[in-house]
Amino acid sequence: MKRYCFTYFSYKKDFPLLKASIESVHKFCPNAEVAVVEDPDSPFTSSQKDWLDEICLTVFKHPLGHSPANGNGKDAFIAQIESFFKVSKLQTFDYIVKIDSDTLLCSDSFEQRIRNESASFVGNHVAYKGESEYIYGNLYLISPDLVRTIRERIQNEPALFDALNDDCRRYFAENRVIYGIVNLLKEPKVIYPHDKGYVYNIDTVSNYRISSATGTDFISGYDLEDAKRFGSIHLWSSQKLCAYYLNSEHKKFFFELTKKNIKNLMVNVKYFVAKNVKKLF
Repeated sequence: MKRYCFTYFSYKKDFPLLKASIESVHKFCPNAEVAVVEDPDSPFTSSQKDWLDEICLTVFKHPLGHSPANGNGKDAFIAQIESFFKVSKLQTFDYIVKIDSDTLLCSDSFEQRIRNESASFVGNHVAYKGESEYIYGNLYLISPDLVRTIRERIQNEPALFDALNDDCRRYFAENRVIYGIVNLLKEPKVIYPHDKGYVYNIDTVSNYRISSATGTDFISGYDLEDAKRFGSIHLWSSQKLCAYYLNSEHKKFFFELTKKNIKNLMVNVKYFVAKNVKKLF
């Protein structure tokens, strides 16, 4: 049986989502360990910390020493690798599963699939037109050996960051950077197509844009029964969506989800219009 540790980067305000996500992990992967990396600028309350200490393998402060600015930045990425390295030294794991607080396991298909993985890095393919390829950052698998390799390389070869593509250097977003570094190191990896991976994303607009760019099937953000074949569902950073989904208040859930999707659609429309207006002039 493979051993793995689900690792979160979280903070006080995120606790309701974090708690729900950890409970879903223990429901569908009962033998998995859990580690939580705490934001030093927004620490958990004493009662939250007591619950986490009771149920987690470890809870420790983010090595960056301050809020990691949504996970972006070269220093934040280096600190995240340090966090994975610290977790990897606690016990022997086949994989560290990086998971976000707004991601819930939703069926035992996750563990069934993870048992068959053998690559050092496993993720879900994301690409938008005009941008480089990367992976969903809310859930991916990385082996402790690969963590050690990345840690050593970024310590000894600062130029490794400079070899990344323009998108990575512009944002230094964790999911872009780690995917780029794994490619540069030519490590064995499995990157699943958008419509066949581990993550069911309820952001309908993003799903449409990704499917158009990658030539994969469109996943409707409203076909929640399909989520079970993916194994996890990304609830798109929303306390309300998480609460409605967990409580099976479907009408309210779909109402909030529709509002979120409309809001995201308007953001994309504004971006598209602004971009094309600039081309005219």
